[in-house]
Amino acid sequence: MREFSDNATKTQGGHLLKFGFTHQYLKFRTFSALQGRGAFTFDGSYTQNPQSRNNTGSGLADLLLGYAQQVTLSNVSVSNLRAQNDFVYFQDDWKVTPRLTLNLGLRYEVYFPITETDNRLANFVTTPGDPNYGKLIFAGLNGNSRSLMTTDLNNFAPRFGFAWRAPHTGDLTIRGGYGMFYGNPDEQTGVGNMMTNNPPFVGAGGLTLIGDRNVTSTAFNLSDRLPPTPAPIAPENFVLSPAATAGLQSWPSYYRSPVVHQWNLGLQKQLPGSMVAELGYVGNGGYGLWGTFAGNQPLTPGAGSVAGRRPFAQYTVAPITTSAPWGRSHYQGMIARLEKRYSKGLYLLANFTWGRAIDNSSGVALDGCNYCATQESVQDAYNLRAQYGPSSSNSPRRFVFSTHYDLPFGKGHKLAPSGISSYLLGGWQTSVIWTAQDGSPFTVKLSQDNANVGNTSWPDRVCNGRLENPTVQRWFDTGCFVSPPQYRFGNSGRNILYGPGMNNVDFTLHRFFPIPAREEMRLEFRGEFYNFFNRTQLGMPETSLGLPQTGQITNTAAPNRQIQLGLKLHW
Repeated sequence: MREFSDNATKTQGGHLLKFGFTHQYLKFRTFSALQGRGAFTFDGSYTQNPQSRNNTGSGLADLLLGYAQQVTLSNVSVSNLRAQNDFVYFQDDWKVTPRLTLNLGLRYEVYFPITETDNRLANFVTTPGDPNYGKLIFAGLNGNSRSLMTTDLNNFAPRFGFAWRAPHTGDLTIRGGYGMFYGNPDEQTGVGNMMTNNPPFVGAGGLTLIGDRNVTSTAFNLSDRLPPTPAPIAPENFVLSPAATAGLQSWPSYYRSPVVHQWNLGLQKQLPGSMVAELGYVGNGGYGLWGTFAGNQPLTPGAGSVAGRRPFAQYTVAPITTSAPWGRSHYQGMIARLEKRYSKGLYLLANFTWGRAIDNSSGVALDGCNYCATQESVQDAYNLRAQYGPSSSNSPRRFVFSTHYDLPFGKGHKLAPSGISSYLLGGWQTSVIWTAQDGSPFTVKLSQDNANVGNTSWPDRVCNGRLENPTVQRWFDTGCFVSPPQYRFGNSGRNILYGPGMNNVDFTLHRFFPIPAREEMRLEFRGEFYNFFNRTQLGMPETSLGLPQTGQITNTAAPNRQIQLGLKLHW
C-alpha cells in the first residue's frame, strides 16, 4: 500500500482549526485454493427415517451407499487487485466560553471500486431492469467499466461534540457527541465472495451439485464420473451454460459505502481521593452494511431438485452468492465507570455496561466482513427481515474491574524499610482483572434442509425453550423445537436463546530485582495466572436438533488455570 497524507493546524482566537487529506493506493494479490481439491458432503440425509428425520441417519452410512448430498469442485483463484481511497476533513475545536467547548467537523470519503490489472472480474447481474439481467458480464468488455460498479460520491460525514462544565457543581462536566462513519464494502471481503471468483477465471468446469435430502435419486452417486475440467477460456469467448453448476458471484452495479451513526451523552464528576466517576449513554445504528445471501435460492420450498427450481434456472442452475448492502444493526447502552488515578501505589478501574445489540447478521459489519465465522446462514433469502434479532456478540450486562497495587514493603514504606527484608519484600507489584458478563445468544437449527432450498432450516418453536436451572447436560428445552412439516420453513428465529456467561479472574505478580554488580542491571520477574480461581468457563451448547448431544455443553470457552513464570535480564 502507498499512502500520502498532509495535515495542518491553525489557532485563531478561540478556534483550533484542523484540516488535511489522505490518499491511499492499495495493491494486493490473492491466491486461494477455494474448492480446488473438491468436497463431498455426506450428512445422513439418505439413511434417515422419513418419519423421524431429526433422530436418524448416518453420514458414514450415506458414504458406504455412495450417496453424496452435495459435491463442490472449483479451481484456484488468482488475482492482482488495485484499489484507491481518498479522504479529506476539516475540524474546528471552538472554545466558546471558559466552560463550553464545541467540536465541529466534516469529513468526506471516496472509496473507489476494486479493479484487477488484467480485468479478471466478472459479475452475474441479478438486478431487475438492468439491460444485462441474467447475464455474466466482464470488466473492460462491451463498454463495461474496469470495476463493473459505479463510485459512491455522497460520503459526507458530519461530526459534532461538546463539553460543558456546569457552574456551582464543582467539577461536573457534561459531554456529548454525534458522528457518521463510512466504510469500504470490499475491505476484508473474502476471496470467495469477490467478482474475481467467477468463471471463466474461477469455476469454469466446476461443480456445485445439491441433492434433495428427501429424494435419494437426486443424490450424487460415487459410481458416476465427474466431468473433466476444461482448458482456460478467454472472457470474450466464454459463454455461460445454463447447465453449469459452479457457484457464481453477484454484486449490484452501485458501490454504496456502509455507514454507522454514533451518538453519546455522559456526565463526569471529580471525586475526592483522585477518583473520577462517569455515567453515560451510548448508541449507534448501522445501515447499508454489506452481507451475502443465496441469490438463486428457489422461490418457495418444495419437492424436486434444488437446481431445477431456481429462479434463474433459464440462465443458470448454479447457486449464486449475492453481496448487497442489506444489513443493519442497532445498539443502545448505559455505561458506568469509576476510576482511581494512580496515587500512593494504587490504581483501580471499574466499568459496568448494560445494553442491547441487535442486527440481522453478525457477520455483517462496517468493514463488510462476509467471511467471518459469525456470518450466519440465511434461511430464506426472500425474507431477510426474519433474520433480525440479538447480535451474536450481544451480552446485555458486563462488568470489568481492574487494579494495580504496589505492595507496601521496602524503601520508602513503613513495612520493611531497610535491610535484607527490604530487598526481598520491596518492589512487588500486583495486578488483577475480574470480568463478569452475561452469555451470548445462539440459534437453534435443524440438522437437515427441511425446506429443500439448498441450506439449513430452522425448526418450529412451540414453547419458550429457556430453562430456569440449565445444566451442562440440558442447557435448553429441546422439546420446544420440532421439525416443521416437510417442505416448509421453520418459525423459530435467530439468536433466541442465550448461552453461559463468564466469571473470570486473571492475576499478575511482578518485580524488578536490582543487581549490585552494575547500576543499570535489573532482573525482572513476572508471574501471570490466567483463570486464577480455576473456574470452568462453559462454551456454547450443541444447537443442531436430532443429535445425541443436542442441548448439551461439551466444551469450554476458555482454558482452565494457566500459569506463566518468566525471568528477564536487563543490562
